[in-house]
Amino acid sequence: MQPTIIFDKVSKKFSRGYISDSLRDAVAASFKNLFGGNGRHKLVKNKKDEFWALDDVSFEVGPGEAVGIIGSNGSGKSTTLKLLSRILKPDGGRIMVRGRVGALIELAAGFHPDFTGRENVFLNATILGMSKEEIMKKYDEIVDFAELHEFMDMPVKWYSSGMYARLGFAVATYMNPDVLLVDEVLSVGDIGFQRKCFDKIKAFKENGTTVVFISHNMSAVTSLCDRVLMLNYGKLVYEGTAAEVVKYYLDSVLNKNEEGGVIQVIEGNIYDENGNPCNTFKSGQKSTIAVKIKANQNCPNIQVAITIRTKEDIVAFSINTAQINDGSLALKTNEQLRIAMDIILNLGPGQYDAFLWVYDAREKRTLLRQRLFEIIMGEELNFKGISFLDHKIKEISIT
Repeated sequence: MQPTIIFDKVSKKFSRGYISDSLRDAVAASFKNLFGGNGRHKLVKNKKDEFWALDDVSFEVGPGEAVGIIGSNGSGKSTTLKLLSRILKPDGGRIMVRGRVGALIELAAGFHPDFTGRENVFLNATILGMSKEEIMKKYDEIVDFAELHEFMDMPVKWYSSGMYARLGFAVATYMNPDVLLVDEVLSVGDIGFQRKCFDKIKAFKENGTTVVFISHNMSAVTSLCDRVLMLNYGKLVYEGTAAEVVKYYLDSVLNKNEEGGVIQVIEGNIYDENGNPCNTFKSGQKSTIAVKIKANQNCPNIQVAITIRTKEDIVAFSINTAQINDGSLALKTNEQLRIAMDIILNLGPGQYDAFLWVYDAREKRTLLRQRLFEIIMGEELNFKGISFLDHKIKEISIT
């Protein structure tokens, strides 16, 4: 079976100043050159100001496959989706996308503020390639999904950002694309609508639509995607199953020490209630987390945090010394700081990671982020969720 997407040795170059990449940009840049003043918006010609947002990246996506693209800000994720949707042109390589493309990159980007919601449905859907007959046939479904019935004859300039998101998502998803490109749009709107959007994307996947999904929400990536690509500074650095790549990404992002080793970890352990090293617990069991760090130079104003996260990178618990000590700590060169904390592990069944974070509050920079150990919670208690809240049933009655 032929791949739906071929991304073959693709490179894309930008400038740190203003650069023309389309006719619209070229016209706007010419106008700014004439009237911008002080030459602040001139087209950049200096090669030293150029950088490669993508550098020789290759991958393929099969029919009905959901592929995630993750990486830190500036890694090239959004550039990849804009190239796939033909918003941008590559400076090298070959891109092939089979079938109709639906791009959820900038929701409501085609809306006109003075037009009503109804008018913008027709305008935006036309921009996305739907015929008038298709739009009329699907109009009621679009409005039902957006849940904006009473606002459709109001100019969208009076819409909230959440209402914009609802209508933009509804229009884009009801064009029934063969390929769906999604760039972090699930972070907008209320929680209920986010869930509705995510379920819609999963339904597309189940019905055979090829999905390329970008998100910083590792739980969403793991839940939706069959395979994940990790980009770093425009390079494809890791590829594999969602679980493998998400773990690699979290380890690479969260296990960072500042160059020069200002802070050194001496100890990072968890003990059971008898003081024995242990990483497997039952919910509600007492534990002690102990960390010790050494300052390799003067650190007059630091904060230390311990965070417990799920494997999907959801914070289950976090506490820092500023909360406990009502301020920052000072360490001199070669001084050591040890923190031991008793904690009742009211965590749900599953696997968790404990991280240590050291922050320079004066210079506003992270000195250290490091994964310390894994915590495994058994399944003895019958409940759902991340945490177990102590409770007592006071009444169950039928009247």
